[in-house]
Amino acid sequence: MKNNLFAVLLLSSTALVQAQPVLYLSSSSGYMLHRNGNAAVTADWRGQTPINGFSGYGAIRMDNLCLTGRNGNQPLNWESCRQGDKSQTWGYRNGRLNNELGWCADVEGNRRGAGVRVMAWSCSGAVNQTWKVHRPVNLASVLSQVRDPGTRQTIENAARSARPGQPLPLTPAQLQQLPPGLIQATGGSLIGLDGATLISAGGMN
Repeated sequence: MKNNLFAVLLLSSTALVQAQPVLYLSSSSGYMLHRNGNAAVTADWRGQTPINGFSGYGAIRMDNLCLTGRNGNQPLNWESCRQGDKSQTWGYRNGRLNNELGWCADVEGNRRGAGVRVMAWSCSGAVNQTWKVHRPVNLASVLSQVRDPGTRQTIENAARSARPGQPLPLTPAQLQQLPPGLIQATGGSLIGLDGATLISAGGMN
C-alpha cells in the first residue's frame, strides 16, 4: 500500500513539472549531486557534467549511469540503467528527492563541502534532505526581454563573468526587470554556468 500511494503521489506531481530538463540538483549546502566513480557524492560546480533525462520524475542519468538507492542507510550509487527499476525511479517534490522504494537522497551527516557521500535514508524532512533543481536559461533570451538598457548590460556582464554556480549579484530592482515567469521559476535567483547559459534556482512544488 505504501509503494502504491507513493507512486500515485509522484505521478500526480508530474502534472506540475514543466517539460524543461533539470541540469543540476544541489543540496542545502549549495553543492551539487554528482559522482565519484560509482558513488553519489556532492561536488562543486566548476566543469561538472550535468545530469540528463530528468524533469522531475523518472531516472536521473549521468554518463550513461542511473542514480540508484536500493537499501536504506547505504550510499547511493550510479549503476547501469534498468527500465522500471523502482530504486532508479525518482521524484522531486517540495524540495525532496525520493525514489519509489521510499528512500530520500540524504547528504551524509549534513556535512558541507565536496566529496560528501549522498545516502539512501528514511525521509524525515531534515535540511540535508533538501534539494534544489536547476534548469537551463538562455542568456540571450533573458536579455531580449529586459527593457531597460542599463539593466540589460548589468545582467549580461554579471552572467559572462560569473563563476559556474555563482548567483548573479542583482538588486531587487534589477530582478524586477526579468520576465515574470522567470522570476516565479527562480525565486529571484539566477546562477551563472558557462557565460551564455544561466541556470534557474527554482523548485517544483
